Amino acid sequence: MTLDPGAFLPLFAEEAESQLLLLERSLHRLEDDASDGQAIRSAFQAAHSLKGGAAMLELHGLRLVTGAFEDLLQRWRDDASRAGQGWLALSFGVRDHLRASLGQLTPGLPATMQEEALAAALKAASVGQDVQGTVAAPVSPAPPASLPAASAVVMDDSRLAGEAVADLLRSVGARVVLHRQARPYAGETLGVVSGQLAGDALRLGWPPDRLSVLSERPDRVAESRQAGLHAQGRPRRDTPPHALPAFWLAVLASVPSPTAPERGSP
Repeated sequence: MTLDPGAFLPLFAEEAESQLLLLERSLHRLEDDASDGQAIRSAFQAAHSLKGGAAMLELHGLRLVTGAFEDLLQRWRDDASRAGQGWLALSFGVRDHLRASLGQLTPGLPATMQEEALAAALKAASVGQDVQGTVAAPVSPAPPASLPAASAVVMDDSRLAGEAVADLLRSVGARVVLHRQARPYAGETLGVVSGQLAGDALRLGWPPDRLSVLSERPDRVAESRQAGLHAQGRPRRDTPPHALPAFWLAVLASVPSPTAPERGSP
């Protein structure tokens, strides 16, 4: 009996969604702590599962990309100093490509030029080459007119994570400034801060009811909530505007700040 790869595509797509969610959570944890061994292992396992399914179903492009991605994660797991700079941004690019590919799975087709280029970048990073700029930044959607112009400050020591959050806030019409460290409160509508900077933000005058803490570490989320702060894991990069944290939407809608000056990032 001959296996028909097409018959298993819906099952693969469903499993791939769960593996991509695991992968994204792991990458966000690595943004918080690049030496998080459990996060590295989880990301590796997700890539390994995706590679196996792609190989079985003759999805050659996905097999090429996930195989190269698995090699990079193994290199990072074994010796983080040997992976080239920019590997984490590249990893998020892989995640975006894999998710986009789930809607157009066709067994037997050769890898596309984009997939070959992505695999080549992954291989370069796995042997220690820097890969800054190899992944094009996603185009931010045009902000809808559902909310008034409100000001938001994103404070995150990971520029990649901060930019992702800033794009989500812009998708609901907020004017956003991104900083790599905590900044004094200056009347902005909302502050979104990474878990490791939350204490600094409070010391710099941020009101708890204007501050949202993001972290993939349950202990930091629990600690922030005990302090009376809104805290949660990082939203997915493809979260639609209506599904953003209710706290963000409520705060942004409550106090528009049309006169607040925009400040440039340092």
